[in-house]
Amino acid sequence: MKGVVTLTGGADSQAAKSAAQDLAGQVEGVVLIKNELTVAADGTEARQDANTATASGEVREAMDEAGDGIDDAWITSKVKSQLLADTAVKGTQINVDTKANVVTLTGTAESAVAKDAAVRIAAGTGA
Repeated sequence: MKGVVTLTGGADSQAAKSAAQDLAGQVEGVVLIKNELTVAADGTEARQDANTATASGEVREAMDEAGDGIDDAWITSKVKSQLLADTAVKGTQINVDTKANVVTLTGTAESAVAKDAAVRIAAGTGA
């Protein structure tokens, strides 16, 4: 069905899960969001299972073998959802771009504290 988004994978908190849903809802054409994100701490077996289950084909196999493989879209989505969930950061004012696992943040931070929080979130995401 057109306009249906299913969110799967892992989220650090209920707030991050909700932020991901809010972010998906901002996309033009989305009419329904199925939020199936699993709330589990990073590094736990439940989180690894949730994240691995969302990958496809060769990516899933490589992740199983390497244990830490991540793609750019996953990193971008995770950083965006964490920025939206963080009260010190106005996530909607910060654009996130990831290329070859390198995250670039652009936009406006309301303060040095917000900037530092955004950088800390981006640096802590991924591998």
